[in-house]
Amino acid sequence: MLWIISGFTCAGKRTFRDVMATHYGVKVIDKYILADNIGPQGSFTFDGKTRARRDPYLVVDKDNPMYNEMENLQKLTKRLQELIKRLTEMKSSHVDCGAEEEEYNKIAEQKTKLQTQFESAGYLYDKNEDGTLYLINKRDIDDATANDTEHYLLVCSDPSTINNIKHGEGISANRVQNVLIFGFNGDKTHKPATIDSAKNQIAKFFISPTYMQNIDYILYNPHMPGAVETEKSLIKQWELLKCDKRPHLLFEKDGKIKSGILFIKPFTHDRKAESTDGNDSTSKSDADNNEPIITERAKKIFDEINFLARQITTKPEYCFPKKHNATKFDIYSLGCEEAAIPTVQYNDPGSTTNSINEMRKQIEEAGLIIADVVDEKDINNLKAIVHNANCYWEIGYARAFHAPKDVVLLLQSGQQFVFDEHSTIAIKYKYENGNFTLLKSDSGTSLEEKLKEYFLIRKKAIEHRLTHLALIEASRG
Repeated sequence: MLWIISGFTCAGKRTFRDVMATHYGVKVIDKYILADNIGPQGSFTFDGKTRARRDPYLVVDKDNPMYNEMENLQKLTKRLQELIKRLTEMKSSHVDCGAEEEEYNKIAEQKTKLQTQFESAGYLYDKNEDGTLYLINKRDIDDATANDTEHYLLVCSDPSTINNIKHGEGISANRVQNVLIFGFNGDKTHKPATIDSAKNQIAKFFISPTYMQNIDYILYNPHMPGAVETEKSLIKQWELLKCDKRPHLLFEKDGKIKSGILFIKPFTHDRKAESTDGNDSTSKSDADNNEPIITERAKKIFDEINFLARQITTKPEYCFPKKHNATKFDIYSLGCEEAAIPTVQYNDPGSTTNSINEMRKQIEEAGLIIADVVDEKDINNLKAIVHNANCYWEIGYARAFHAPKDVVLLLQSGQQFVFDEHSTIAIKYKYENGNFTLLKSDSGTSLEEKLKEYFLIRKKAIEHRLTHLALIEASRG
């Protein structure tokens, strides 16, 4: 999946790029910039490659074979921008502009030929509002759009380039998403000309079909008091988007990334509401203490999830809790220092709003939700099915917040859905005579396969995140 980040002068493209790289583990696609454009901050070496310090893209120096052509293309681009501005002024004043139009057509033809040469060599063209030229390796675009598990990001504001990428030959339209950063990082350090340029571009946005036809999402970058507040605002907006293709948010705890798996299971405060298979057992003390009754089936499901995850990952002692107290918790968090997340008891008179917010927070922070939706029969009325309202509320909240692929339901073999929901993955299991056996979904997906897919995505995301953090740190000297 390729995410294209576009925007105007000072809109916050680099800020959102860093948010996507460090908070979501998205891999940033490099662009090439001329050595003459790196600015007074200079360059630095990272992983054997020279990069611009201000914006760590790859530097094309004078020893590079494509330096001269790239420099010439940039000069033509800047001259065309000057001519466009000049022609607009002359036409509005009804002044003859024949000579300028002739020069414009001549330069435009030269520029088109150079662009064609670069495209034939496998490069795409991008430019800043001031005419600064960037080149993009088309092979990187092809790799990003062909990848099923990893997310890539490209900062690009040239409408024609975005259009060429989104509608390029062999590129699936749903593999490329364009996010427009709308707003203005205004502060006193910006020059008046820069501020005026940004305002003009924002005004043009509303009447520009070239931009509008290729935009999938718009994020507003408000003027916040600091960088941290800006990041929080962008993350919140991004998470509110109903976007099934969105990458997983990486949550940190004490500098470590949490694995972000939640197991939601049904529970009851009523001793009478046990499974009729006769195999789930609870102690009398649990019922007397009015604590959630955790059935043996739920313990076995949780242990099976832990077992499968430990087989897949390489650091179980770091990634997963060493123990859990299954008699006090109904939602388990795999991958943080704590053994589990305290039960939120909605039907408890002592329950507070904060506990409900905590439940929502844990569901929102999870990258993968695994929920057991087993139904139970009331032993006083064997024909009545008891469905746990809390469990279904939590699943509903998870489905509203997460993409369908990130919510996995566990169904006991022979059990039917109690609601009309078929887009969520439903993996079946057998539980007979105390023996728990995982089966597959109707489409043939197993829980082990789903966990492998999830951990592969997270492993790559963490690698990309660490690389970007190291790159940013190196760029600061």
